[in-house]
Amino acid sequence: MDKELFYNWLKSFKKLDTTTSNARTSNCLRIEKFYGDLDKLYTSDRCARLIEQLTYTTTDKKLGAKPKHNIPIDGDIYNGTHTLKAALKLYIEFKDNKMIEELKTIPDVDPDMHDGSYELVRETVESLSTITREQLDINDLDLLYFMVVGTWRSGVDVKRQKIKDSHLDTVEKDRLSAILEKVKEKAVQHSYENIAEEGKNLGWSIGMFGTGFHTFASKADKESAQRFISLCVELKDMADDEAMFAKVEEAIKKGIKGMQSAAASVMLHCLKPYTFPIMNSAVNDTVPLFQIEGVSLVKPRELGYYIQNSRQLKKFRDEKCVFRNYRAMDLKLSVYGRSKDIAEDELVNDMIVSQDDKINIWKISHGNDGSFTEEEREKYLDQGIITVHRDTGRGQGNEFENGIRIGDYFYLCFGNSGIKLLGKITSEAAQLESKTQGWLYRSYEVVAYSKISDYQYSAAQKGWTPNYNSTAWRVPRSDYAEFEKNILLPCFDMRVQELISDEIAAQTSNDTNEDINYWWLNASPKIWSFSNIEVGQAVEYTSINENGHKRKIYKNFENVKAGDIVIGYESYPEKAIVAICKISQGHDGERIWVEKVQNLINPIKYSDLLEIDELQNMEYFKTPRGSLFKLTQEEYEAIMDLVKEEEPAGPKGLLELYSKEDFLNEVFISEQQYGEIAILLNRKKNIILQGAPGVGKTFAAKRLAYSLMGSVDDSRIEMVQFHQNYSYEDFVMGFRPVEGGGFELRNGIFHQFCIKAANDPNRDYYFIIDEINRGNLSKIFGELLMLIENDKRGSKFAVPLTYKPDSRFYVPQNIFIIGMMNTADRSLAMIDYALRRRFCFIEIEPAFNTQSFRKHLVDSGIHVDLIEKIISRLNYLNSQISSDSNLGRGFRIGHSYFCNPSTDENWYQSVIEYEINPLIAEYWFDNEEKAQEYMDYLLG
Repeated sequence: MDKELFYNWLKSFKKLDTTTSNARTSNCLRIEKFYGDLDKLYTSDRCARLIEQLTYTTTDKKLGAKPKHNIPIDGDIYNGTHTLKAALKLYIEFKDNKMIEELKTIPDVDPDMHDGSYELVRETVESLSTITREQLDINDLDLLYFMVVGTWRSGVDVKRQKIKDSHLDTVEKDRLSAILEKVKEKAVQHSYENIAEEGKNLGWSIGMFGTGFHTFASKADKESAQRFISLCVELKDMADDEAMFAKVEEAIKKGIKGMQSAAASVMLHCLKPYTFPIMNSAVNDTVPLFQIEGVSLVKPRELGYYIQNSRQLKKFRDEKCVFRNYRAMDLKLSVYGRSKDIAEDELVNDMIVSQDDKINIWKISHGNDGSFTEEEREKYLDQGIITVHRDTGRGQGNEFENGIRIGDYFYLCFGNSGIKLLGKITSEAAQLESKTQGWLYRSYEVVAYSKISDYQYSAAQKGWTPNYNSTAWRVPRSDYAEFEKNILLPCFDMRVQELISDEIAAQTSNDTNEDINYWWLNASPKIWSFSNIEVGQAVEYTSINENGHKRKIYKNFENVKAGDIVIGYESYPEKAIVAICKISQGHDGERIWVEKVQNLINPIKYSDLLEIDELQNMEYFKTPRGSLFKLTQEEYEAIMDLVKEEEPAGPKGLLELYSKEDFLNEVFISEQQYGEIAILLNRKKNIILQGAPGVGKTFAAKRLAYSLMGSVDDSRIEMVQFHQNYSYEDFVMGFRPVEGGGFELRNGIFHQFCIKAANDPNRDYYFIIDEINRGNLSKIFGELLMLIENDKRGSKFAVPLTYKPDSRFYVPQNIFIIGMMNTADRSLAMIDYALRRRFCFIEIEPAFNTQSFRKHLVDSGIHVDLIEKIISRLNYLNSQISSDSNLGRGFRIGHSYFCNPSTDENWYQSVIEYEINPLIAEYWFDNEEKAQEYMDYLLG
């Protein structure tokens, strides 16, 4: 299967968050490990036999039946199998690609029978052709644009006013006004097929698209307005598609300021409906569906790619579709896409969360009151639906039908008999045909199955708790901490921020017609820090300093308003942008309120900002004294481009799941020892894996981190190797030479890793140190000897650093240190006792006696006789090493020498002769006869 395409489909089309998209993709990859390429299985029988094997009912669970599939499940078999089946169903839906198949057969749309905006745009361009280019300006571009905007969004009076404000002469204004009145009359008489959903309360509408702005005045300039209108005038009498594409491409290359694909495409489409496709958010949302079909659309929102994408859609339409007017495609896509509004393309703002648009979390109960049989509950779980009766009391039926929205989260319980799963709503409410009239259902995607399916809730009763007699109840935001403590953490090992952080970052507010302001806010960590603010938490920031004086550039505070975007910047521990925020409440004369929207896991360094041309005139760079600085939209977008490059998202964020079971399959230690290591690391936060050469300490350390994170996420792992010359300056902070001469103070690798972890407090980070006993540990760690202790973590234990005594540094709670130490290296001194007490030491043994090692060799095709030879002879040699008073257990030979076997008959001899024998010679350097005896024994 194409894992990146499937992942993009889950994220962009199904609107699943990053964590769920990763999980679904990884589960499909896991299925492939045991059943082969899913694409081939889909072609064979649409995965029907595989679905059957992944069916495991509650009856099977009660009987203790074995699953039909052969995929190992770590934990509860029922939940694990359902998780795999849910992922496979999504894959089948992905391959079915029903929307594209339906799109190919939809009928055509006659423009002038469909909507009056086609005639209005044609006639407007005809009128504008009577004006010289020099006379054209923004008012004329507004006129053209508002002929496509629906009357539910911007009434007929606005269109009349735009005609009056234009540079048309009186004759043309009268002519165009008369056409507008004629079109309106036809609309009122329902002569057009199109009545936008939003216009049904009027009984009629003109126009097909919404908007989030009412003039190009703050976006475009006169030259751009002249260029676009002149382009439309040239196009009006043209007939050849490719010639028109070339004209538009030429104009775009010259520059059309303040316009992206959405606004440009709707005007061009209404002028030439058979040539120019509508490129709004519905197209952007369905890009993965076109990719499945082989139609490659690139950045549909950006005007620079509009013609390239238009050519792709034209080829698809001409070769495979019945329709010719692209409005037919737009109508189909709008069912699947988000919105017809142009605003989200034009107001480049990915970070605002509307107050009315926040994601909610709900309780849904399929209770024990007799409304459901056990079979029905099982069936609904298998179908991925929740159901509530429309007449459920206290307004709960109405909430289920009208209050819950697509994208909201819920937990499902069976009364107080157990919490079953955490889900995300994916459909509107609809009639459930299999039950009596009034029963409604909604579909969902599983986010996580409960770790404790029979969990009994014992805390205080509230409307949203399992022990309260309710069916569909919203969890109030004021109760999120309680919900997290009593349900999310014990049942799903998840925090509220983890659940909704993707939604916070992705939603866009189109509720205001006012322009958004952009600000740069400096925080001084000596006084306050963005890292101390939770996502979704608002803090007040005063416009009056401690001396009672107005802060620098006081007018900026006065101009702040709710909804504005704030770039959060800190000057320490390094100069960098660390957060994206918004203004939750404007200036009240003394303060503003700033709400954090996103932590930057990878802060944007000050030095990187200096290299961006668009930022050279930024107010902060020109006048750095102060705290709140104005940003232009161009500056904000340049900064956000950097943020998007640095932050883990999209296909780069595609992670393979990795479980305890995966660890035990790859690392030859017992399940009991794995559990002990995990407990010790969680308690102590610092461990050292010690052992003889070749026991796989380095291999085990990284996979231990993977298994504890639950995924192969190298972005949360850093690995270094200590040596005699490794220093505090490398590890924590020090001066380093720069080009052109001189030195600058730079953060060391551990310091940078701490910053990264502090900006991502809800996920664990692992710092791995190979050969930890090769370095001068007291010299390398310095004052961090105290800070790495498990009870000295966090900001309240921050201390000054050697090179920055005026600033304070701490090691975050979510950093775990794993060291490795070779016990057979004679050249190394003992670990410093002060450091030793800060670590737990865990012995990693040679694994020759384990079943997993034997199985690994068998699976690799090694003959059973050779396997017995390896195990018996290496065990004997290790017993001799252990009993030698000059050596001991720490010098035994590990199994990793034999972990990359070959069926070549000389493989074993080569390993012994060139890898093991030199070690034996070193061990018994003062007894060559004994060394030779053991060498001969291994090769004999």
